[in-house]
Amino acid sequence: MLLVIYGNVVKGSDIQNMGFFNLFKKKKEKKKKESTVTISFETKCTVKQVPVETSTKAIEDLKDEVRKYNFGESEYYDNLNYMLFSGNAVFSGTGRKRTIKIEAFSEEEARKELIEQGFLADTINIQRIQFERMTENQLAALEEHGDPVPTKSVSKIDASSIITRVIGEEKTADRSLFDFSTAQKVKLSYFAGEESVCNSIWYSFDTNKKVAFYLLCLRKYKYGTWDFDKFDCYLNKAPDLLANQKFFNSFKRYLNAGFKGFDKNTSRDTNCYKIALEEI
Repeated sequence: MLLVIYGNVVKGSDIQNMGFFNLFKKKKEKKKKESTVTISFETKCTVKQVPVETSTKAIEDLKDEVRKYNFGESEYYDNLNYMLFSGNAVFSGTGRKRTIKIEAFSEEEARKELIEQGFLADTINIQRIQFERMTENQLAALEEHGDPVPTKSVSKIDASSIITRVIGEEKTADRSLFDFSTAQKVKLSYFAGEESVCNSIWYSFDTNKKVAFYLLCLRKYKYGTWDFDKFDCYLNKAPDLLANQKFFNSFKRYLNAGFKGFDKNTSRDTNCYKIALEEI
């Protein structure tokens, strides 16, 4: 049997650390602080059991992606849109060398961010390293449900994204959605399903960008394809929409609840939906 979540996504860190069948239990012990940041979502969920066969398509889609994008050939064994760097540098405030671990989309970006944090540019010595590998519990879960990833060395974050996608039977995300995420500096795994990618984008955006992304998702729902060239236009519309009390009072339900795009369960009988239709 396969567990499927109805509702929002549980904490990403919980998915990474728990086994498949205790996936939905909250950890009671206090978590240790880590030096890197992972995206997490916090909410309640209900659980229903359905036959494993219902996830066959999700697993086959994942296998197709593995073949298409040659996953596993990189020495870093991850399928993420960002990288992890480690090293050391002298901090200008103290004149002392510090150990560094930083996530970034490129080495150039990592160096720039370190300089902005106060590290001396000519002392920065960093190199790309591997993310933490998947846990034994994650590996067992993947093997039990079709083992869609051929290598046993995927990152913990990738494995978490795969498990979330399979148990939620999420749709395959369009490559343009990943490109948009990267351009907006949203960190994620290329194995994530469309709903998870949308939710990651949502939680990384401020309110104006949330409005713009809501309009993008609505346009995609109405016309069938993403049109990210409209994002800046929609972003310019956001202040006026938020100033519209009728729109805002309806839209605010999404601000802290997450938004995974439009599907059959998304309400069409709301003021924000009706008003947004006139703007796309």
